[in-house]
Amino acid sequence: MAIAAITSFSLFATAQGVIIDNTYEQLMLLQEDAVAANELLNESFGHDAVGNITFPNDFAGARIEENKLVLSLTNTGIDNTTKYLNWVGDYADCLVFEKVDYSYNHLMDAVARAAHELKELGYPITQYYVSETNNDVVIGMNFDDISYQDSVLRSTRSETLATALSDEYNVPIRFENIAPTTVTATNAIATLRGGAKITNITANCSMTLSCCGSYGGVPAILTCGHGGQSPNDIIKYASSSGSTIGNVYIHRYYDGDIGDFEIIKITNTDTFSTSNSINNTYSITGTLSSPAVGTIIKYYSRTTSSFGYGSVGRRNVEVKASSGKTIGGLTELKVTYGSCESGDSGGPFFQDASSGAKYCGVLHGNRTDSSGNMYVYFTPYTYISSAGFSVRTN
Repeated sequence: MAIAAITSFSLFATAQGVIIDNTYEQLMLLQEDAVAANELLNESFGHDAVGNITFPNDFAGARIEENKLVLSLTNTGIDNTTKYLNWVGDYADCLVFEKVDYSYNHLMDAVARAAHELKELGYPITQYYVSETNNDVVIGMNFDDISYQDSVLRSTRSETLATALSDEYNVPIRFENIAPTTVTATNAIATLRGGAKITNITANCSMTLSCCGSYGGVPAILTCGHGGQSPNDIIKYASSSGSTIGNVYIHRYYDGDIGDFEIIKITNTDTFSTSNSINNTYSITGTLSSPAVGTIIKYYSRTTSSFGYGSVGRRNVEVKASSGKTIGGLTELKVTYGSCESGDSGGPFFQDASSGAKYCGVLHGNRTDSSGNMYVYFTPYTYISSAGFSVRTN
């Protein structure tokens, strides 16, 4: 087996199955130290210019179970685990270690090459990612797509293909039936706080303001990239008689991009000011660069004026959106409660901590599997901060 036994404690994620609504706040509080420990690790690892976290070569994954941060490592010797304990400082008691066969970097390199090979052969690849829980890689294909059933694919069952690829790349590879994500911008506008409605006049598309902050010392706001077209698009605020807020300065939603977001510089500072509010309900007091698997996260649906929540299932996922574009670096949240409708794109994700909301990222879109489970995807803050945006936290 790839994963060795870990030290014994109750596994909330598997034992509970579905998070019960009336225990949600208690579970959030239970996770706080583990979430803080994961953030310290992300800071210690560092990141590249784009925002990809530079995981150590012995690191294989991190996930939260109850109040513990379980770290999967290829080397669990005392000298190696000590460095992780030192990185998290006062949160060392939160860490639990398990030994696995494959590092995250090795798995990600393998799945990227395997997915590229399959795309070149015409397979309808919709998603790929490293499973930090199972220490393997998953490639998503839309089994309902007509191209999956054409002559190129008819003679090759997915199980046979997975076995062949596993042998070729020397890592465990499996396939899942995953439809493309649905991006959820619509046509129209709103106010300068997280959860407000804004419009891209140039693209004639409306979406949700994720949060306020700054870029290069200038007040700025953040939203999704797929509601726009390019830098310099004009963003307006309809409930203020169509006053212009500003212009798109950074646009991230090109095919093959890492992340789906836009940074908009506020040019009309006489009319508009910023805040750290999310829908006048939560105040952002900090950020999480890339929440670990198992972290309970809230998000805001503007179209239904409601907050949803779920737990992180996968990180660094590459998806094929309904627009046909391939976008990488996304985090997937399996929704326990909530909705995601057209116009919600760009909305905020955050951890509801006792010290205030910790901002996590920008809504990309959603999908629903054959069992009716909904998954929402967001661009984690690590890519946004690397682009130069700073969230307002006061």
